Amino acid sequence: MAMRVCNGCGLMFQPVASSRGRCQICRKQADRQHYANNKANGKAGARWDRIRKAVIRRDGRCTQCGSTEHLQAHRMEKYGSFHDTNLDAYLTLCRSCHGSHHGKRVIHR
Repeated sequence: MAMRVCNGCGLMFQPVASSRGRCQICRKQADRQHYANNKANGKAGARWDRIRKAVIRRDGRCTQCGSTEHLQAHRMEKYGSFHDTNLDAYLTLCRSCHGSHHGKRVIHR
């Protein structure tokens, strides 16, 4: 693909399918702002809370190690939208496995 001018900052960037006319930095800033606005209005927080609870209830334990402690919902693919409610896109991981998945070392206390 040819280089394009970012609609956000005006710099040239190499577009990808999900660029929406913005460079990666401007896209991330726009996504963060969108999420912050929804959270301030009580939308994103409540939506995520429903998704998280439904995924943990569905799986009941960490899908990697089987633990039932410190369960968290993990989105398997990068966010395409904060409105994605397809529960098949999520799985339950314990805090340790979730941290390991993201390259963080987690020690239970």
